[in-house]
Amino acid sequence: MTNHILSIRHGAVLEARLNRPEKKNALTGAMYDGFVEMLEQASSSNSIRAVLLTAEGSTFTAGNDLAEFMSISGDLAASPQSRFVRAITGATKPIVAAVHGRAVGIGTTMLLHCDLVYGTPDVKLSTPFVDMGLVPEAGSTLLFPTYIGLQRASALLLLGRPWTPRPPLPQVS
Repeated sequence: MTNHILSIRHGAVLEARLNRPEKKNALTGAMYDGFVEMLEQASSSNSIRAVLLTAEGSTFTAGNDLAEFMSISGDLAASPQSRFVRAITGATKPIVAAVHGRAVGIGTTMLLHCDLVYGTPDVKLSTPFVDMGLVPEAGSTLLFPTYIGLQRASALLLLGRPWTPRPPLPQVS
C-alpha cells in the first residue's frame, strides 16, 4: 500500500486518510488500490464496524492526478479507479466522510456513496467534468438528480462551477 493513504485503526473504526497534501491529495492508482484494500479489509472483518474517510492538508482531494489519469490505457474496467468505484458502491460497512476545503471530481462524487458526510465551513465541491471533456463518473448522473433534483443536478454537472452544499453539511468539530 502507498504511504499516500494511511490506514489508521480507532477501535471499531478504520480510518482511510489521504496523505498527499503537497499535491492537494490528488488521487493516484496506488491510492485507489489502497482504498479498495481498506474497504475489502473492513468488509471481511467482524471487528471493523465503519470506515472513516479523511484527508491531510488544506484540500480533501483535488480529484484524479491528471498526469497519471491521462495515461490510463487498456481495460478501463480493470483500472484502479473502476475497482474503487465498484468497492465504494458495494461497501458492506457504513462509510463516513469528514470533508474540508475543496473536493473536486471524484472527490465530490465519492461522497454520494458515503452513508454520512460531515464538512467544515470552508467546503467547496465541484464537478468539472464538462470542462475537461469527461463524462461524470460513479453514478453521479443518476444520484445527483435523485438527491437534489434534475435542474440543480444539471447545473452542477454541466457548469462545473464550485459550490457550497446547501443546506450546509453537518459541521466537524
